[in-house]
Amino acid sequence: MTGNMVCITCRKSIGKNGYKIQCAGECGGWAHLACTSIKKEEKIQKKKLKWICPECEERDTASPGETSEEEEIPMKKMSSKIKKKGSTQSSVLTTEEMFKQLIGKVSDLEIAISFNGNMMEGIKKDLEEIKKENKNLKREHEKLKIEVQSLKNEMAILKIRL
Repeated sequence: MTGNMVCITCRKSIGKNGYKIQCAGECGGWAHLACTSIKKEEKIQKKKLKWICPECEERDTASPGETSEEEEIPMKKMSSKIKKKGSTQSSVLTTEEMFKQLIGKVSDLEIAISFNGNMMEGIKKDLEEIKKENKNLKREHEKLKIEVQSLKNEMAILKIRL
């Protein structure tokens, strides 16, 4: 089930048997424990930890004054394991930097979708032309079959006369 999940923090795949936690906020996404401020031992000791990712925390989805039996562990900063693009040092990405990266990726996806849409239109036109050509070839084939049959009949008649 979680084998196809992607960590909301580092965007890498979450393995089936890896230590992970689900955001108790609005997004409900999953993260590697190593990408959060939670230690593996804490997760093992307290099965029902309540963790809120930075994005949900910023949206302030938690209702004021709400109490829970679960321990809430908000993540104030992104893990230092996230690196800025092209950087050799580990550095924390700010929400603004992450948002800018996300906007860039969305823009790239929009371009790819537009390109693929244009390609699909071209392929549809080519397919329509191929269908027309196929239809014409079928008609020609039927005509040739009739002509061949007619020639066979004429040959049979000529053989009988000889």
